[in-house]
Amino acid sequence: MSYTPEPIPQNNIISQLSDNWVRYAEIPLPIFIEVNFDEPNYPRLDLNKGDYIVVKQDVSGMNVRYRGNYQYYDRVFPLVLEITTRHSRQRLYDIMATIRRIAFTKKHDITNNGYQLIRFGGFWESVTSEQKIWRGQIKITFEDLGKTADTI
Repeated sequence: MSYTPEPIPQNNIISQLSDNWVRYAEIPLPIFIEVNFDEPNYPRLDLNKGDYIVVKQDVSGMNVRYRGNYQYYDRVFPLVLEITTRHSRQRLYDIMATIRRIAFTKKHDITNNGYQLIRFGGFWESVTSEQKIWRGQIKITFEDLGKTADTI
């Protein structure tokens, strides 16, 4: 038996987006940040450098649902992508549409992500008191259905 590393969805979505991003002048490749800590320690974003996408695990974490006699299970890993831009609300929606297009196009691409399905779960615009800064959240879910339960 050989070693197979466990896929990390945060790394997988960053590589999927950066590898498949179509770089228009109106929608350049954003800066990706992976976070693994709580909100009070949120990283500082220098919006003069560009748009940001912060990738973090959803509060529910990885979910495992067993099937029948526990021989098979489904693994679901939800992620939240937080988009921040200072350009315009239109740029925010264009970034969301680009992420949605990549998720729909690569939804069954298991060659480099270790999951069977990438599911676009929705978009929510965040309204804050900051002027001329637009934020939104996207929920992306990685799903692996019908896995054989490991015995070793």
